[in-house]
Amino acid sequence: MEEFRTSRRRDQTTPAAVLAAADDPDATRKKRRVCLANFYNAELSFTKGLKDQATRLYRLAASDCPHSFIEWDAANAELKALGVAHEQVLLGREHLQRGPGGVHRY
Repeated sequence: MEEFRTSRRRDQTTPAAVLAAADDPDATRKKRRVCLANFYNAELSFTKGLKDQATRLYRLAASDCPHSFIEWDAANAELKALGVAHEQVLLGREHLQRGPGGVHRY
């Protein structure tokens, strides 16, 4: 995401540019980068007063980010602060955890 870092230093970052910088031919790396892009775009939206957009992007980060990422914890905390019920946050995560043996709750 060097492109993101470079344009951020120049104060030219747009949400579309952040998401574009997340592109990667490796699917696993791309998923992690998109997770980060969604979280930081949510932060930007929130600071601009775009609560609905921020909530949508926090939900994406909460459902797509690896649980080991600080952004996963932060997205869930922001959703809680925005009044999104904890059960709703879990549903987004569970949807991705379906597989053999059913849904796994944490």
